[in-house]
Amino acid sequence: MKQKATAAALRRAVAQLPHPDVQQLADLPVRKMTEHDWITRQPSAGSTAVRQWVFRMATTCAALALVVGLGWFYQYGMAADIVGLQVNPSFELRVNRAEQVLAVQPMNEDATAFLQQRNYRGWGLDETIESLVVALAEQNYLSVDKNVVHLTVSGANEKKLEQRLSTEIRATLATKGIVPEIVPVKKPPEPTGSAPSQTPPSSSAQPAQPEQEDDDDDDDRTDDNDLRDDDDLTDDNDLRDDDDRTDDDDAADEDKEDAASRASSAEDPETPDEDDSSASSESDESESSESSDSSESSESSESSESSESSESSDSSD
Repeated sequence: MKQKATAAALRRAVAQLPHPDVQQLADLPVRKMTEHDWITRQPSAGSTAVRQWVFRMATTCAALALVVGLGWFYQYGMAADIVGLQVNPSFELRVNRAEQVLAVQPMNEDATAFLQQRNYRGWGLDETIESLVVALAEQNYLSVDKNVVHLTVSGANEKKLEQRLSTEIRATLATKGIVPEIVPVKKPPEPTGSAPSQTPPSSSAQPAQPEQEDDDDDDDRTDDNDLRDDDDLTDDNDLRDDDDRTDDDDAADEDKEDAASRASSAEDPETPDEDDSSASSESDESESSESSDSSESSESSESSESSESSESSDSSD
């Protein structure tokens, strides 16, 4: 029922709309577009090629600018050598590969006061060293009595640069009548990694034993073990030597006895016959003793019988 009512309402609305004539619609003026907007515009082949060329050129220029910038920074913007000049004020000069000064850093309060009205950025290394040495001599930091200059050079060409700067300092101070004593100083290597914590150890913590004691204990134990092994080996070798000597002595004694018996048998070859004759004589003697014993026993029996018979005859009388 609702669908039917809705359809009827729609039909009434369409019927109430104006219905212009087709001819009237055809006679209406048409306003043409003078230029395409972003919806109706069609890309052209020439504009695409130009756009690609512009993109390639921009990319090439950016890469070239990056390479040139990195090369300039590597040559002029990055410190390649560090020169330390220590008199009473102490300075540290950072120099690029073109030997241009990037910065002069003061290392103590005197150097800070000395550099307040001076700026050596962009100067050459030789000019900066000459200016610093002359200014130090004029302010009596360097004199005939105070002529020690500590020079520290670290970088790719340390020896050549150190020799050249030493010659430059001597030549500059010679104009002031000062003969400097230049002392080369090796810069200690910078520590790597994070700095150790500064927290104090707790009172309950046990003090760490020095590693040297552990090393000494390990060495002592190793020496003791080595000595024990040497003693055991020596004892085993001694026992083996004693056993070998005993066996050799026994074998020698046996050999001597065999040799003696052989020698005695060779000297008395008739000894076995004598032994046989003595054995036979002994057997004959034993047989004769047995026969004498049997005769004695028979004689004693006969004597006893004769005595008994005589006794019996006497009793009958």
